[in-house]
Amino acid sequence: MPIISGPEALAAFRCHWNGKRMLNLLQQHNGRLRVDWAVGVGKSHNIDLTIEEAVVSNQYNLVIALFPTRADHRRAEMGGKSAKGNQPGQFEATTSKQLRRGHEPPLAGV
Repeated sequence: MPIISGPEALAAFRCHWNGKRMLNLLQQHNGRLRVDWAVGVGKSHNIDLTIEEAVVSNQYNLVIALFPTRADHRRAEMGGKSAKGNQPGQFEATTSKQLRRGHEPPLAGV
């Protein structure tokens, strides 16, 4: 992964990794894609672009995006147990607006 230094490099990186490019990668890899970019390069922004492209491209009848949260990682570290006691199959939703405001996602059952 190249080092991204400065606003011009960041803008170029984000422009290169647009929603259409990410959808193409998803298709090439049978709908499974893991993005391990550094903090601050625009993962959340890219998710928004990818979802938007999926919706406006009319390639899909339904668009569903699933993302592990910090709570999922904590639960995995706790051996699969939720601090809130959720059972598998019980889910709580967190909107992207809540996440942008710094809202801690609720623990959800898997």
